[in-house]
Amino acid sequence: MGIRLIGGNQTGVFIANISSDSPCANTDLKIGDQILAINGKDLQNATAEQVATELNRPSESLHIKAQTDLNSKFIMLSTFHEELGK
Repeated sequence: MGIRLIGGNQTGVFIANISSDSPCANTDLKIGDQILAINGKDLQNATAEQVATELNRPSESLHIKAQTDLNSKFIMLSTFHEELGK
């Protein structure tokens, strides 16, 4: 997938690393962003494992709501899972 996560539960789940050759590298996601939701599922109090499960769930598109500081942003990766299969 190309994202390494840290944290979980009350502290939130944050992006610790993004591989430069991953589909996420070409988005507005940044190291330190907090993952708030994936495909509409609220993950603010989730574990890193729960967020990883949602990131890897098969779907045609992946909608990520993340937060940097006080600003929220929405990221959509429409070919994310297709590229992982190559």
